[in-house]
Amino acid sequence: MHHATEVEGVVRFVRRWVAIGAAAFLTLLASAVPLSGPTPSAEASPPVLRACVNEAKDGLMRLIYPGQRCLNPRNMVTWNMEGPPGPPGPQGQDGTSILSGATPPSAAVGQPGDFYLDTATEALYGPASGVAGDLTWGTPLPLQGPAGPRGAAGPAGTNGISGAQGATGPSNTYYTPIAPNVPVPPLPFLTGLGTLTLPEGSYLVSAVVVVQGEAGDNVNCDLGPGSADLLEGPPADAESLGTMAGTYMTLDVTLPIVLTGASNTVSIGCWANTSGVFSYDQADASYLTATLIGQLTSQ
Repeated sequence: MHHATEVEGVVRFVRRWVAIGAAAFLTLLASAVPLSGPTPSAEASPPVLRACVNEAKDGLMRLIYPGQRCLNPRNMVTWNMEGPPGPPGPQGQDGTSILSGATPPSAAVGQPGDFYLDTATEALYGPASGVAGDLTWGTPLPLQGPAGPRGAAGPAGTNGISGAQGATGPSNTYYTPIAPNVPVPPLPFLTGLGTLTLPEGSYLVSAVVVVQGEAGDNVNCDLGPGSADLLEGPPADAESLGTMAGTYMTLDVTLPIVLTGASNTVSIGCWANTSGVFSYDQADASYLTATLIGQLTSQ
């Protein structure tokens, strides 16, 4: 009975010193370890406890610090604070995957719990439910929201540079002067004072004729298609007539006309009631013009 009591006391004493020694050892070990951790070449080793045991006397153990020795008749004993590695654990489950494609996912794609991004519609499916090979993906979640309200108009941009000047187009105006000092005879003769050759189109033809003669002379000018000899006799397409109040008189006549041929002539011809009447003696005082006002459309 006495022997059992002594054993229990020794055990309590050992446990106490083991706890105290372990705490002191760990504190010393923590202060001795650099903050930067062990060097790459040093391999981590489990902490070791050291103690001195007097086996011949009382069997008591006394923990010692690293570097200390046991004095006779005590012997040093050591033991690891960390046990051997345990066996490997079981294989973990596969994690969730995010798959993608340009079409919606099929039932054969992926594993339960996976997600799927449809890159064509920017919609996210998942998590998939069911079993592999026969999955249900559910209703997709659109990743792009509805269109927002129209933004305010931005500031006006600067003007661009001017383009190059285009080529000169065909002229729409035709002109011919009436020669000076051309006699204007009395009927039944008619003098052609000017003729224009015009292509197909719609025109506004005008003639300005300045004549000279005697006061009281009557002069009549006709304007129309064809040459001047076709203008003789009424009715004229367009005409201007007047009686001279002095030695000079200006007659002007305008005719809108549609010409359908590839090449057409328009003429101005004049006649007087007496001889002695002439076109004005100054060049460019009288002229015949035609302005194209419309192109004909082929049907």
